[in-house]
Amino acid sequence: FQNYSSGNGLPNMGVCSFAQDNFGSVWVGTNDGICMFDGESFITPKIFQQEPFISASSMGICIDSHNVLWQTSKDGLLTCNLDTGESRLFKDYRASAILCDGDGAVWVKSSRGLVYYTHETEEWNSSFADEFNPVSICINSMGELCATASDGCIYIKKRGQNGFKRIPVLSEGILDSGLTLVKIAACDERRLLYSTSDNSAYCLELYSGCSKKFFDGHFDGKEAILSGII
Repeated sequence: FQNYSSGNGLPNMGVCSFAQDNFGSVWVGTNDGICMFDGESFITPKIFQQEPFISASSMGICIDSHNVLWQTSKDGLLTCNLDTGESRLFKDYRASAILCDGDGAVWVKSSRGLVYYTHETEEWNSSFADEFNPVSICINSMGELCATASDGCIYIKKRGQNGFKRIPVLSEGILDSGLTLVKIAACDERRLLYSTSDNSAYCLELYSGCSKKFFDGHFDGKEAILSGII
């Protein structure tokens, strides 16, 4: 492993997110803004040294198929076209999570629920906002959006399809006891990892719909999933 710090140009040691652009460059979101790794050190392009980017903590970034970088901020969603330098602010969308799927859509978990944006329509779509209440979202190796929800189910948006596949993983009885779904992470095209509020972590086999516990409450299952531990 190679360790990097402010001596290598990293704006802040609080690294929150990563994304890779269409040319293979790695972008890093930190508590003090965005930078790009050039293979040896971190550089901050001029546009990200200016407002509104310079004062925006980058809790989440993603880069879509049009090479547009999206950044969450307290003021809304910031975008920057990495090819042209054109920037934009969507004030009405304060996101806690943002991801780009394999169909080119940008998905946002926000105060408005689950919404998505496409460059083809240049519009936000909230058609799924009332379908379920997402707790956590991820993109699997097939480019599909996956989400844990407050109803104890996992939802998967198949590519090229309009609706979500719904997989119940917590029964009504378990939900009534206060146990809820928390984090979700992709393992491969056949499996998803998810955690529950008692700090247990599970592996869901998508073909069978069966879940297997691999960490119990003695270990922080949420951190296990975030760290990619199986």
